[in-house]
Amino acid sequence: MGVFLIHHPEQFLSRPATVALASYRGLTHNVQRWMAAWFQQGDLNHELNLPGRPILGPITGFLGALGLLGLVLLGRKWSYGPTLLGWGIAACLPSLLSEPAPHFLRASGMTVSIAITVGAGAYLLGLFLQYLLKSKLGMILPSLLFVSVGIATYRDFHLTWIHHPETSVVMERPLNQAVDYLRDHTSPTDYIYFSPFSPGHPLILFRGADLAPRPVSAFDSHQCLVLPAHSADYVSLTRYEPGFQQRLAQWASVTPLLVDPKDSYSVFAAEPYSDVGHHVANFGDALTVKLMQPPSTTLAHGDVLSVVLGVQALRTLDFVPSLFVHLYGVPTPYEGGVLWSQADSQLCASYPAHLWRTEETIIQSFALAIPPETPPGVYTVAIGIYAFPAGERLPVSAPGDPDLRYVNLHQLTVVREK
Repeated sequence: MGVFLIHHPEQFLSRPATVALASYRGLTHNVQRWMAAWFQQGDLNHELNLPGRPILGPITGFLGALGLLGLVLLGRKWSYGPTLLGWGIAACLPSLLSEPAPHFLRASGMTVSIAITVGAGAYLLGLFLQYLLKSKLGMILPSLLFVSVGIATYRDFHLTWIHHPETSVVMERPLNQAVDYLRDHTSPTDYIYFSPFSPGHPLILFRGADLAPRPVSAFDSHQCLVLPAHSADYVSLTRYEPGFQQRLAQWASVTPLLVDPKDSYSVFAAEPYSDVGHHVANFGDALTVKLMQPPSTTLAHGDVLSVVLGVQALRTLDFVPSLFVHLYGVPTPYEGGVLWSQADSQLCASYPAHLWRTEETIIQSFALAIPPETPPGVYTVAIGIYAFPAGERLPVSAPGDPDLRYVNLHQLTVVREK
């Protein structure tokens, strides 16, 4: 870590900056959560620990308290107890001062102080029993206590944690099993997509070599869908996106290839339908946009217009595209009129635009709310694209007027009530 700090100081320091607490109230909240972690709920992060398992149970808590006393009474120096206590507090500070807490990985240094303190408590208990019994058999009880703690830990690990669905996901079992299946059962010319992930996911990068020469990528289906021009296979974490197959089936013929018995992941083969949607416009030399579904023609106050668009890159993109959907009447906002509603979003943020392939269509929905103050009448729904976060709009290259840098997409009638 020291070598990495020397060569990459900005990257090294960026992580603490993103998780550091920003208020005294946050520190108070973290202290409360850590207090609960000791004897009540533990760290609820399945990736790091047994779920719901506190740091100290009744036995280890008793031995730990006894150990602090023993280190003071039996240690060669009275400072042993306070030193270990201070060591534990110092080790806990990285978690106390960051989010989320409790985070045992950031407080792993406490392991040593806890082990020494609990061990000292067991030793003191053994000495006390030896004194009472006048026999070395007094050490049997502390040994039995350790055995009981070990049995409880083994039980919690094998029966609770290792089989918990969340543990399965964070340990990447579904991804690894899906990769193994795709490697052995799919065509080497198929595109492979994982959802909900990003292309930079470490395991996807690592296991991508096993799927070569297949192009491999990933996206989050809660944001968008990615549909290539030919056969593709999709891996979906069913637990987090149960409707993935139904959504994909709007644009492709979908066949389940593998469904995990525990319902944690599924593998689908998809054959895209031809001529889905109709062309709306090209924006510069960069993007072409299609309307994937006919929007509603009449809506009432308080309704939401769903606009589903398909965006395709015409070249490798060197900017981050964002798309807006506007609702206006006559006169337009560019002529002094009112912009009654708008929806604005970066296009498929989970799948960085510079990785898009020209044969892929990015399908994304935009929700345009109809405000109650919108007068009844006929309105125009317009779209445009600009470089995120605040770049210039792309010119309309075909069809449309490039000077306007937006395209009229749809006519909508707004009524007071249906």
